[in-house]
Amino acid sequence: MLQLTRRHDWPERLNDIVAAHREWPGTIWYGQYDCGVLFSDVVWGMTDVDPLEELGRWNSEDSATRVMLSTGHRSMKDHLDTKLEAIPVASARRGDVGYAADPQPLTCPAVIVGAEAVSRGPDGWIVFPVSKLITAYRIG
Repeated sequence: MLQLTRRHDWPERLNDIVAAHREWPGTIWYGQYDCGVLFSDVVWGMTDVDPLEELGRWNSEDSATRVMLSTGHRSMKDHLDTKLEAIPVASARRGDVGYAADPQPLTCPAVIVGAEAVSRGPDGWIVFPVSKLITAYRIG
């Protein structure tokens, strides 16, 4: 498990990182504006730990799939199950992450930003109520 401690300025850093990702108007740009990079940027920004550092980088759906499979896991969720502390959804708070449904192999967790969670899907920005989460992980 990763040892994550939130920085004293994590709320501002969370806001800034989410805002920067939200400004990207287009669809997924693998390796720069995708759900994995959003997730990694948020966790790194809040804790100074990159939860995906060992994966390296990707630039397409195919290379992202190869990178994920190289970990020995069949999905991002399987990978995160070994890296992050799973918590009851009711205990999740701002800055934590979670899944709203059974994820596909490359589906990344959404970041909780208040009463909503955000992520990036194939067609752009995704926002949904935290109440839709079925799995959550503590970030610091």
